[in-house]
Amino acid sequence: MPQSIEMSDNPEEDLAELNSILSGVESFGILHEEHISNIREVYVEYLCTADFELKDFRTEMIEEGYIDFKEYISDIYGWGAMYELFISLSRDEKLHAVRKYRDIIAIGLFSQEYLSYDEIMEKIKNEDY
Repeated sequence: MPQSIEMSDNPEEDLAELNSILSGVESFGILHEEHISNIREVYVEYLCTADFELKDFRTEMIEEGYIDFKEYISDIYGWGAMYELFISLSRDEKLHAVRKYRDIIAIGLFSQEYLSYDEIMEKIKNEDY
């Protein structure tokens, strides 16, 4: 039976917790920072291309002379784009966006080769990692 997803009623807290999980696996050397960066980049791409209104950002973009929304967000906000875009969403959009972030993280973390318990133990015994 698949594990159910447990998320709070506070999407901001859920976003912070998901970011904390990513920071933890990076700081403990479980995943390389490049892998974490890819996950976050995919999420920013999703936020930029999803059907969210983001009126204020689009107005600023036009005022700054940009044509491409993703380029504008990348140039102006950099890594802060994830948070800046997220907080500008409506509550319903935030709930949807935080679930999507969870899915992106799960795919990023677990889409690699699956190893059984025995395979993991064998790698540990042989220091094959």
